[in-house]
Amino acid sequence: MKYKTLSFILLFFTLFLTSCSEFDTIKKDRLIVETIDSNTSLDESKKEKILSEEEAKLKALEILERYFDVKLYLTEVDCNVYFLNPSTLKPTLNKLELDSDMKFENSKSVLENGIYRVEFFSKENQNPSEKHLDYYTELDAKTGEIISFNHYIYITTSKNKLDMEDSENIAKEFIEKNNIGGIKNAKLTFKSEIVTEYNTYNFTFEDNESESKKVNISIDANSKKIASLSIGIMTRVYSNY
Repeated sequence: MKYKTLSFILLFFTLFLTSCSEFDTIKKDRLIVETIDSNTSLDESKKEKILSEEEAKLKALEILERYFDVKLYLTEVDCNVYFLNPSTLKPTLNKLELDSDMKFENSKSVLENGIYRVEFFSKENQNPSEKHLDYYTELDAKTGEIISFNHYIYITTSKNKLDMEDSENIAKEFIEKNNIGGIKNAKLTFKSEIVTEYNTYNFTFEDNESESKKVNISIDANSKKIASLSIGIMTRVYSNY
């Protein structure tokens, strides 16, 4: 009987130790999973952060070179970077959407992330109060995507000025080639000519399949270059100035 009792006790402890070993393995595995999940959450939270001012500056330089064939060096220009907080933008942008009775493709992102405004100035004049704006860009603060652009237009004269039709073709080709505002097939909805010494033609395009994708674009008839650009909700912002 003693042998049976002893055998039972040994069997019990063997099973107990085995179960403890399995439990430890489960706990360790669970710990590894939780650690991985924790690290994943951390990485995802990092992705949710907006760009730094330095990153916004570099993004703006990339945009100028990629879309407008303008290569600037920070050693040769001065630069100002401003962050427009979502809480500041929300009342204005929401009102614009309500007034226009439509939704814009990029409004949610801009409202959630804010805007970086990056300005590049010429260093020709060392007096800061007399500096003039050369290039002006606005970016989605999280994605770094361009939402507006403006180039200071110097008064020039040209014997070979673009006409309205040629300017429209340049604008349409630029938008479709670069998928500006997510537009693949641009449809003209508005055009006008500003009769000043700048001779600028203004156009509004929207995507043929989605009217929430809009772009305003201006072409300088003298230089044959893009003078300004606004995308999505920004088309409403600048149409109110």
